[in-house]
Amino acid sequence: MLDAVQGQALNTPLGKLLGDYLVLLEQSLAGLTPADLPRLTNAVRAMMLACVAPSTDHAVAAANQIDISRRERARQIIGRHLRHPSMGTDTLCRELGMSRSQVYRLLQNDGGVMHYIQRRRLLQAYADLSDLSNTRSITAIAESLCFPDASSFTRAFRQEFGVSPRDVRAVSLTGQALLPVPRHPPGSEIETLRDCLRQF
Repeated sequence: MLDAVQGQALNTPLGKLLGDYLVLLEQSLAGLTPADLPRLTNAVRAMMLACVAPSTDHAVAAANQIDISRRERARQIIGRHLRHPSMGTDTLCRELGMSRSQVYRLLQNDGGVMHYIQRRRLLQAYADLSDLSNTRSITAIAESLCFPDASSFTRAFRQEFGVSPRDVRAVSLTGQALLPVPRHPPGSEIETLRDCLRQF
């Protein structure tokens, strides 16, 4: 099947996705162990077949790999634009080359696009507040992460972590670390490792 497409340009959305996946894979190779290689081989094979010669069997086998790759691209894009007020669904759609409905489906388990972006901004604020070398005020940190004012930032921060930004800054000044523990709405219990990882 791969021989049949040899020499063809992969200028399709799936071809672009495969290119991004391979670049991400190359960046991650240093952190892999020999024990990871058998699983990695199967994952790469499934991804290549799904992108180069899609069929229903291969598409089903690679669906998870495609979603993981797209989610990682979304995470990187949001990370690059975290401090830009224009970061939103339109920017994400444009950079991912996906429709609004596809982007919404991609991040629906994270509470939606804007909720995911706000969570990433709050996590960055937590890191900034915990960094002893960062002497900016809480208000300046909030503004740099596109919160309209200090009170809305504090409210969102407390809702997400159960502590105020002032508390995090005070603990970090003592040389201790207060690890972020995202709060969850009632009924959203974490049942698997995957559920836990999605919170971050």
